[in-house]
Amino acid sequence: MDKRAHAMKVKINGEERNWKDKNSRKKGKKGEEAEKPDIPVTSWNEKAMAEQEAAASDAEKEDEFTWVLPEDDGEVFQDDPKVVAVKKVSSKSKHSPYFSTGKKVHLSAYPFKQYAITIVLAIVLGVSFGFLALNFMSDEDLPAALQTGAGQAEDVAAAPEAPGTGAGAAEQTMQLYFAQIGKFSSKEGADATAADLKAKGFPAAAVEEDGSYFVYGGVGNEKQEADGLSNVYKSSSIDTWSGKTADFSVKSNEDASAFIGHFKTLVTLSSAAVEGNSKEVTSKSEAVLTELGKLKPKDESLVSMKKELTDVSSMLSKGADEKTGWAAQQKLMDLLVSLN
Repeated sequence: MDKRAHAMKVKINGEERNWKDKNSRKKGKKGEEAEKPDIPVTSWNEKAMAEQEAAASDAEKEDEFTWVLPEDDGEVFQDDPKVVAVKKVSSKSKHSPYFSTGKKVHLSAYPFKQYAITIVLAIVLGVSFGFLALNFMSDEDLPAALQTGAGQAEDVAAAPEAPGTGAGAAEQTMQLYFAQIGKFSSKEGADATAADLKAKGFPAAAVEEDGSYFVYGGVGNEKQEADGLSNVYKSSSIDTWSGKTADFSVKSNEDASAFIGHFKTLVTLSSAAVEGNSKEVTSKSEAVLTELGKLKPKDESLVSMKKELTDVSSMLSKGADEKTGWAAQQKLMDLLVSLN
């Protein structure tokens, strides 16, 4: 059999060269099988040139292979405990040089601030607990120096009250009915009419109200009492109107209710005396006089009011005729003018 049937013919530099069969293999230095072509040459120069061309051909094949490396995103070896992957710093995590890097500084790095915050918190907690304790603590739980004794309470009660203060400091108002004689636009006209009435033996009082001047000829607690006084005036041909009402107030630092009550009682008694109803006027006037004697006012306005009411009570207790009743009415209206 011809050996050339198993040979390959290759042209090198235009000349045909024979290659050995695949079965011709040689082992390398490390025992690995390496397949190298056996190039038949006629000279050593041609053999060297053939080996160089074969090496160049293998190099071109190796150069054509492209190695594609996986991207290292920090998660390739994440599950492998033997490999420590270096984490890349993302461009998104870059911080601006004008702002903080985001690192937290522990409070222990600033001991002064830590002490200051501790002191402030201690003060706040102490004040809060103290306030709560005082709210829940009764007077019996307080020290003896802070407890309010009975003697101290009496001293406070006995201390003089400043004007406009105290439990009785108030303005008490009473509404009354009047037998109106006339209404005037000037004080002179009202004073002239009042003087003419007094000259005739009738009571009169000029009172200013809302820029006008009224002349009253008698006072009553109810409209019926004012009607009775108006009837007496009409019997003397003096026209009156008994539907006029007015409010008068008593201002005092003490309770003036007792004095107001006695004032109204004397108004009723005096109007009854004018109308000729003298029954029980004397006895009731004496009772009022006794009650007034029990009152010990300290306010100057009430002291003056007590004096006027005492005089009226004394007058009515001695006589209950029309003349005494008109005199009592005059004193009562003068007292009202002084209060206004």
